[in-house]
Amino acid sequence: MPSLMTWMLNVVTSDRRSGASATFYNMLDIGTSSGIILLGSVAGSIGYINMYYYVIGVMIIFIAFFMFNHFVLQKKVKKQNQQEELA
Repeated sequence: MPSLMTWMLNVVTSDRRSGASATFYNMLDIGTSSGIILLGSVAGSIGYINMYYYVIGVMIIFIAFFMFNHFVLQKKVKKQNQQEELA
């Protein structure tokens, strides 16, 4: 958790760090509380083993989507920075 917070604070500019930190903690709380409710009802319906299989699949899709978007955006930012340096 501390490494995720450090990474997040390094990604944003210094004037946006307080907002990023607040958003991080709010989403952590919302995700934890809604996950307990949602996955508890799913586990009651289909069982714990199947629930974990579904959660693993969702996380793999999320990680792939995030990494793809992150690297695409990084390329765009680098390209934009290079164009600004040339101008």
